[in-house]
Amino acid sequence: MKLISSLVPVLSVTFVVLLSACEKKAEVTPAPQAATSTFETARLSSAIDAYAAKSDDASAANVDKAFAELDGEITEFSKRVASASGAEQTEEQIKLTTLKEFRNKEMMRYTEAQAKATTGALKDGAEDVGDTLKEAGQYAGEGIKEAAEAVKDGVENAVDAVKEKMP
Repeated sequence: MKLISSLVPVLSVTFVVLLSACEKKAEVTPAPQAATSTFETARLSSAIDAYAAKSDDASAANVDKAFAELDGEITEFSKRVASASGAEQTEEQIKLTTLKEFRNKEMMRYTEAQAKATTGALKDGAEDVGDTLKEAGQYAGEGIKEAAEAVKDGVENAVDAVKEKMP
């Protein structure tokens, strides 16, 4: 009984974790269209798509590098805006603004991909815990069954011993 009562809180928590982790995995939001398309914008979108497909350290490093390269491009446009004037400055400001908007949308998409990767890892961990608990429950059940059989045998032996001593 003590074993069963100690398993109840663990099983309850595991059930809640498994229930929340078993949601259908949704795809990551599609890449936004860059109004100012550059090599850096294309590379960033590709890197995030690759990370969404395979969320490992190498893919994350590629995304970080692509963000850094886009940040460098944004810095270049900022310099152009500062040094230009008139219509040229307006045109460069529009390009700068669209690049910043694109970067922000891609950051949200990357954050979404990271969250889904974490959820996937938690789901896998919860499944492992569930398998372990199932095995532990089966083992405990076997132990309880063996103990019950031993008690039954002991009671039967005691009854037999009492019957032998009775007239």
